[in-house]
Amino acid sequence: MRIQIRFFFIERKKIMINRSFTILVLFKVLLFSIYINAADPVPSQTSTNINWNPDFGVVYLTSEIALIVDQDKAAWRTTDSGKNWNKINVANDDIVSHDEIIIDTDRKNILLQSNEGKDTTLYISKNYGETFTTKELSGKRFKYILPNKWKSGNLLALSTDKTVWISTDFGYTWNQVYKKDTVTDVMWDPIKNTDPKATSAIFAIVTQKDGTKLVYSNDNGDTETILVTGAQSMTSTDNFVYIGAYDKNQGGSNLFVRSNTMPVNNDKMGFLMCDFPFGDDIQPNEYKIIDDSTGAIWLGIQMKDNYRYGTVYTSDSTGSKFTKSMDKVSFKGQYDFTPISGLKGAYVANQIVSGNNFITKITYDNGGKWKQLNSPSGSQKGTFLNCYGITTFLDSLKEYGPFYSTDSAIGLALSTGNVGKQLSFDTPASKIGTYLTRDSGKSWKSVYGGPTIYEIGNHGTILLMANATGDTDNLLYSTDQGVSFKSFQMTLGKIDIKNIITDPEGDSTKFIILGMNNNNVPSEGIVFGLDFAPLGLPECTDNDHEQYVTPAILGHTITYTRVRQDANCFQKDALPVQDPHILNCTVDDYECDIGYKEVSPDDAEKLVCALEKDYTPPTYPPSFCPSGTKYFVTKGFRKVAGDLCRDGVADSYEPAYKDCSDGSSSGKSHGWVAAILILLGIAMALVGGAYYLHKNPDKKLAFYRKIGIIKEYKYSTLGIKPGSLADDEFGIEDDDAHILNDDDLVQWMMD
Repeated sequence: MRIQIRFFFIERKKIMINRSFTILVLFKVLLFSIYINAADPVPSQTSTNINWNPDFGVVYLTSEIALIVDQDKAAWRTTDSGKNWNKINVANDDIVSHDEIIIDTDRKNILLQSNEGKDTTLYISKNYGETFTTKELSGKRFKYILPNKWKSGNLLALSTDKTVWISTDFGYTWNQVYKKDTVTDVMWDPIKNTDPKATSAIFAIVTQKDGTKLVYSNDNGDTETILVTGAQSMTSTDNFVYIGAYDKNQGGSNLFVRSNTMPVNNDKMGFLMCDFPFGDDIQPNEYKIIDDSTGAIWLGIQMKDNYRYGTVYTSDSTGSKFTKSMDKVSFKGQYDFTPISGLKGAYVANQIVSGNNFITKITYDNGGKWKQLNSPSGSQKGTFLNCYGITTFLDSLKEYGPFYSTDSAIGLALSTGNVGKQLSFDTPASKIGTYLTRDSGKSWKSVYGGPTIYEIGNHGTILLMANATGDTDNLLYSTDQGVSFKSFQMTLGKIDIKNIITDPEGDSTKFIILGMNNNNVPSEGIVFGLDFAPLGLPECTDNDHEQYVTPAILGHTITYTRVRQDANCFQKDALPVQDPHILNCTVDDYECDIGYKEVSPDDAEKLVCALEKDYTPPTYPPSFCPSGTKYFVTKGFRKVAGDLCRDGVADSYEPAYKDCSDGSSSGKSHGWVAAILILLGIAMALVGGAYYLHKNPDKKLAFYRKIGIIKEYKYSTLGIKPGSLADDEFGIEDDDAHILNDDDLVQWMMD
């Protein structure tokens, strides 16, 4: 508006004074000068032609240094958050194709792995990729290399000849371990490796004459403890270890888990066999770990006749007792089931209602209760906001931004969808909009009339988005958390924007845009670097901050400091977070135990759970019950996993604890290790400890396992997203699939 007023004033004055043509020209020059000086500053932008490889994504080493891999598997490096990129030259300046990038827990250590024939060549950097040393490993072709997240410089590798190798100097020297075995899978033990004295706490799946077995060794395989017979595959997260095994006696598959934060005390080194309410006679088509960041495991299970959805189950704090949380959750390679960042126990999920139609639901109590999203103010009565999830973002025909939030901007979230009774995967783009919330999904507003791709940067002070329906040269940004948006043009004309990324910590004012230049034939990748510092906004001060108290979730609230919506400033440092405020227990902190279903009347003040038909409860005491320990007897309820509440109605719902008289019992177990197998007396209190073990979700198991703590995709379907856990007998062909099955369990307990 200011520019338009100045223009009118100058033109009117020009007419009034009616000067010569020369004067007129001078006025026009002056007008242009005023226009240029008065125009709003825009972000700086640069572009680099990199035909980027979507299988690798952008790997941040620091907020400024990042790596990207192109379609030829050559690595590129930036030291200024994407402004300038240089191809990494190794091996006497020859450009080398890299099969994997391995990042140490000390992120300045980088290893580029290249396989050729039966050999592996490693390119090792100790300075964030500035320089590399070449290490050739003749006769060894590594299938994968795993960094030790707890000990810098330690690497574990499985060779294609099924031998295992370990390095303690980040790849310069290697020694074979498990020499007497044929090994099909290997993994660091997440518990024992936290001990500085432990040097080789390793799990391996070995093939012996009588079948496959999971074994544990803390002396490089010289001595082994057999833990699971029939073991097929394994994976781990910060919170749990997962073992899949095939039970040849029953002809089915079982899943075993061990908590890494509060392992139970049993004769299986903390592992429990998972128990599901659908019984042993039903064999699922696929299991997929969705999330376990709250201390409970969210597991998606697909039956053979369901191709577009699955059922999501949630576990207790041991990770072994599962109850159904939601039917018909949208699934297409990934589940449309997303945690809300910064609010452990809050999730958004899409539920299929008919055909390709779905509704979006939200929970603030770890799945205890689900409700639909409120529509924006002024919407038609009886309508709700329904949003697309990760499956639509991964759909090459749409690529709409999914529900998205970030730990660095608590309360803020963006989504694409529309307002109505339900939403379809076939809804035309013209009927889709982009929506914003500042209160973790309780209320929403429309911010753009169309589907977009977006990112949240600098602790929420910058929202950046682009139209997702085709090629565009226009970007939209907001520095007031969605109150208003401004647009600016990209310098190279229209491109197809695939993703917008900023540093994982959310501190930076810089962004990286991955796009495809369709003006070329064939189309080629292009990478843009954007920096919002030229906007010249001041640095945020304490007066620009506000306190945001989360909804009551899992028996507590948390008070965050965040930037006010009207501050219009850039936040330089990380913002403080207060400790959780623990609440009294209410009925919302409990759910029905396994084998029980809720029969509470509508609006009932108490939780009522009834024993399910055909369910056989466990016998007490359990088969393993050492003298001096306790076992619990359920009342039909259980506290929601990860819940921190105390007192209140706890006595009415908590299980009864009883003393074990001796170490033996003939009681029936039937995999009920999960249901009755002994928590230590303080186990429930230890749930609180898991709260502080927060880890940003990783994206895709294959990348997670090989790169350690790197995220492949920005948008998250889960807290951790290991891959599918599925047996090959179900027709799931994935080298990184992790099946679920059989006998015993795994791994060392916490000291």
